[in-house]
Amino acid sequence: MPADTIAARLTVFLRDTLCADAPSAIDDRTPLLENGLLDSVRTARLLTFIRVEFGVTIPPEMIEFRHFRDARSITAMVRGLLTTPPAARVPPDEAE
Repeated sequence: MPADTIAARLTVFLRDTLCADAPSAIDDRTPLLENGLLDSVRTARLLTFIRVEFGVTIPPEMIEFRHFRDARSITAMVRGLLTTPPAARVPPDEAE
């Protein structure tokens, strides 16, 4: 899936659903954490959206600031997971 498609879907979800009450417009470069737009509940909803919309589960070790800075960083993370073979996505301690 092209990065532009992922970014567009994420931005629409963030703008229209997750952060509909944001005081200003949200685009793919809006700082989500710095502007207080992502909290624990919204992050959980975002992770569910990503799993359902793109078919990828974000591993716990990837839930860190740099991956959730803005829609562009989330897109890069999702795109990277989409291009990783499914078997490689399983954490080593669960693969045994």
